[in-house]
Amino acid sequence: METVKTLIEHLKQYANQDAPIAYALWGVEDVIDRAKDMDKDIILTKDEVSKAVHDIHNNHDCEYGITWDSVDCAIDDILSRRN
Repeated sequence: METVKTLIEHLKQYANQDAPIAYALWGVEDVIDRAKDMDKDIILTKDEVSKAVHDIHNNHDCEYGITWDSVDCAIDDILSRRN
C-alpha cells in the first residue's frame, strides 16, 4: 500500500522539485469522514479504514480516477464483510 513516506520518496526522484505537478491525494480522513456522511452510526476500525484506502488505491477506475463513488464502494464493501 502506498504511504505518505513512500510518496515522499517517489517525489524526491524529480530533478526539479520546483516544477508544477498535478495530483489528487486521498487518505484515511476522507474514508472516515465519508463513512460518517453516509450514516452517522458507521464507525470503521483502524484496520477497516486501512483496508478501504488500500482497495480504493488498487481498484479505482483508471479512466476516471478516484471519486466519492470509489470511496463509497470501498466502505460498502467493508460493511458487507461485517455481516
